[in-house]
Amino acid sequence: MKIYIGSYTQKLSEEIVGRGKGIQCYDIDERLQELRPLSTIFQRNPAYITRSENGRFLYAAEELFSDENPKIYAYKVDDQGGLTLINSREFRGSLACHLTVHNNCLLVANYGSGNVLVFPIDAFGAILPESHEVRHRGVGPNLSRQESPHAHMICVVRTDLIYVVDLGIDSCKAYALTASNGLKPVPEWDLNMDPGSGPRHMVAHPDKPLVFVFCELTGDIYTFNISADHPTLLHRVNSLPPSYNSTPSGAAIRIHPNGKFLYVSNRGCDTITLFELTSSGKLDLLAIEKIRDKTPRDFTIDPEGKVLVVAGMDSHTISMYGLNNNSGKMTYLKTVDSVFSPSCILIAD
Repeated sequence: MKIYIGSYTQKLSEEIVGRGKGIQCYDIDERLQELRPLSTIFQRNPAYITRSENGRFLYAAEELFSDENPKIYAYKVDDQGGLTLINSREFRGSLACHLTVHNNCLLVANYGSGNVLVFPIDAFGAILPESHEVRHRGVGPNLSRQESPHAHMICVVRTDLIYVVDLGIDSCKAYALTASNGLKPVPEWDLNMDPGSGPRHMVAHPDKPLVFVFCELTGDIYTFNISADHPTLLHRVNSLPPSYNSTPSGAAIRIHPNGKFLYVSNRGCDTITLFELTSSGKLDLLAIEKIRDKTPRDFTIDPEGKVLVVAGMDSHTISMYGLNNNSGKMTYLKTVDSVFSPSCILIAD
């Protein structure tokens, strides 16, 4: 099983001082005990990476301020995990923090400038000129973090429904994407969180009409039902340890492939919290695991649900945890040191 790791390669802020090498590819052995390096390709701050729908191409955005002329990159993926540059393109945005591919388009969310950009992709994986842009309006009550819109993620829920998770305005804005019209707002499907929540990432259930929104500024998870003619809030639950009294800093959210368990990572307390999904759609807390990785900015789960892989940005580590498909519980397996400033993990197969 191959994984790609995006990293910070240069200083972005006082909290993010990158030492990474760019995009690295590793192979995880069948025993889930070793990570073997396969390839490395350098670009500035490839903090988030994604693959095309057919898996043949990989895309990365440089998380940089707009005056540093950031670019997005397209790579062809070979059988050995190597990457060959197809093309790159400068874009109009600041601090690109997430990107995804849908309907032959690459969508880029920019945290700093708050805009979302759409770039068509040709049959050979190349990024074509920007075709569309959206910007939100509003502020939140947290003046240091919500002084303006901050697009943080693009989540494809259905073929006809995309959400842009905006930390700055406490909302996930709904859109439909077409090649001719770009992102068309669908306001009746917007999801709204409590003021000051700061939604960061979200995930859709693999089988049920449920979506889960993880909030960075509170550590709360919101569960919405999207089966009717409008979304309905089902549940809200907090993911932080009861004894934790510092500033919340929620990071990543993932659902187990079997749809029974939900996991979130919290920085600061350096934990992964595990929930079980009940038949009513609510989340029951199962465990809060203190992990060996500092600042778990991202983690992922393999398609078979056997292993959870964590990126410790400030410990410069990648750790693997075995997963029990019946209980959802995590078992520590292995930590690999000297994987510098990892920020994103993508499983290739």
